[in-house]
Amino acid sequence: MDSNWATRRRAQRMRVVAMVILCLAALAGIGAWEAWVRKAYGNAEVIDVSVFTLASTGAVFVGPDTTKIIWRNNRLDQKSIGADPWQSPIQALESDLTRFPAWRDNRDIVGNPAYDLVSWVETVDEKRGDVLVVEASTGHVLARAAIQAALNRTVVIASVNPETVYFATPDPRTGFPDVPGDTIWIWRWAAGEDPENLQSSRYYNDVSAGTWAVYGDGLEFEDAPNQTVATVGITDDYPTDFGSSMSPDGAYWYGAGSGKIIETATGNMVTIPTVSKHDYGWTGAAELTVTQPFSVCSARTGQCHSPPEVSPNGACARYAIVCGANPPVN
Repeated sequence: MDSNWATRRRAQRMRVVAMVILCLAALAGIGAWEAWVRKAYGNAEVIDVSVFTLASTGAVFVGPDTTKIIWRNNRLDQKSIGADPWQSPIQALESDLTRFPAWRDNRDIVGNPAYDLVSWVETVDEKRGDVLVVEASTGHVLARAAIQAALNRTVVIASVNPETVYFATPDPRTGFPDVPGDTIWIWRWAAGEDPENLQSSRYYNDVSAGTWAVYGDGLEFEDAPNQTVATVGITDDYPTDFGSSMSPDGAYWYGAGSGKIIETATGNMVTIPTVSKHDYGWTGAAELTVTQPFSVCSARTGQCHSPPEVSPNGACARYAIVCGANPPVN
């Protein structure tokens, strides 16, 4: 990573766009959805957070004005669990709402709302280091693996679970709406294996928990590479970025262009109400949080509702920049 790029990314991270606060609340009936981001009013603690994700025990984010990776739970207990993650050498698109890199493009730290796990690529002397699996609440490194790709390759983490991490190492000049299969790696970290290259000539849209999404004759879902279980004709969508569509357990896929949530095993779909430009993230196994309109939507029914009020200063959504919504957690 050259020094100019590193300087640009640091400047982007440090840029003050809005005063935001990380308010963690245990929400009855919402499951693992605990992270809230809203404007700070009154005497609330002010945090400028641009990189964060969600685990079952709380939120994980890069501390403002520091190089620390912080875990914080719903009681506001927090601890440093690592150093600043390596930044992929690609300029992430800005969110239309926050002007920070959009959640769907920001894969610097990837968690899973069902497990106490996060994954990132460590920084070593401002260069790319190993890919890690970390216990979010303790910072204990459960596994690490060398990335078997040239240093000028980006790393896009698609998903992490108790058995496997999926990531890709595409050419950073191409971006990553889809990535070629020969750049995708399957790391069965719990078995102590090294990352295995997929070695496929196809282009993949996403992968999570052994479910694959690929654009072919429409959108195809596979339970293993080249083993199709469902095909959906998609004509009114645009390719979402690699790693940002699939739910944490691979049961659902979200297309931001059309607002369609598709059940990967059957191809059945529901459509949720959105405007053309919005941010989104999976905040539960079957819960998608979207903005514009700000709501939590069920992948099973397509029904959406506004989140509960947690702010002492009124409805969280009233003051929200991206209140209650989280970055990709799959």
